[in-house]
Amino acid sequence: MNICDKNLPSPIAMQFGLGQTYKDRNNGYLFVLASKEACPTSAAYEIMGMQWGWIFIIIFCVLLVLYCGIGMFYKYKKLGVTGIETIPNVEFWRDYPSLVKDGIAFSISKVQACAARGGSGYSTV
Repeated sequence: MNICDKNLPSPIAMQFGLGQTYKDRNNGYLFVLASKEACPTSAAYEIMGMQWGWIFIIIFCVLLVLYCGIGMFYKYKKLGVTGIETIPNVEFWRDYPSLVKDGIAFSISKVQACAARGGSGYSTV
């Protein structure tokens, strides 16, 4: 467990948490460190309370919706396609489940081949 101690010097100075109990409810031991790096970060890493990971996910989802929407509009207006065929790269999405199945089968066969060799890494002479 890390606790915040802004008084410790940098870079990465750590000490055992002073005044901390090191036993938990289950009579086990708890490892407690105090460091300056455990303190909450500044607002420079956050925008309006959101961290960069969430901003990336939101931007990715918006771009995905725009890509699908613009692609469907283009195929409908310019190519005259109707129905499910308006989905961009519809052939790929139709093949996707079988591609995943093939990838899983390939991975399983490789793991089984490694397990059959015994895992020693050396071949017999």
